Amino acid sequence: MLRITGLKVYIECVEWNSEMSDVQLKAVIGEVASGFGYTLKQEQEDSILQFTKGKDVFISLPTGFGKSLCYILLPGVFDIIRGVEKKSMILVISPLIALMEDQVATIHSFGTSAVYVSDVKMTKDKERIREGKFQVILMSPEALFSGTTWKHTLSTNIFRENLVGMIVDEAHCVKKW
Repeated sequence: MLRITGLKVYIECVEWNSEMSDVQLKAVIGEVASGFGYTLKQEQEDSILQFTKGKDVFISLPTGFGKSLCYILLPGVFDIIRGVEKKSMILVISPLIALMEDQVATIHSFGTSAVYVSDVKMTKDKERIREGKFQVILMSPEALFSGTTWKHTLSTNIFRENLVGMIVDEAHCVKKW
């Protein structure tokens, strides 16, 4: 489980055991980051590395440091580690609809599939989400916890096999862990 916070992100890693060495994992992380046009800062690389190793990590980074990039890269990193193409998924819980909208646009600009779901916007993409068509799913807490629709979706085989992390963005908004 990886916890990233600053303006705060918490990431929970699925049970994972990679046979790759740190050097190999760092090479994969660097490859994915450069594909997005980035050279990672040490803290970003360390965060993703520890996540790929299934470790708990807590990071506090300043605004604008690139915390979101740490989780946006995860599906690509895990696709390479797992030897699959565009199958690995992350679920990002975010309380801010405007932020989710902006992040989806940014993620799309990197060529990664993304969608957001809020209690206000009952997504037209519900079936595509269930089919595992998106690598990054941003969801409001209200959408996740109201009713059973999304709880059932997350317990399907597609999500059990391909969900590599659950992220709580803006974790400073969480009242109780």
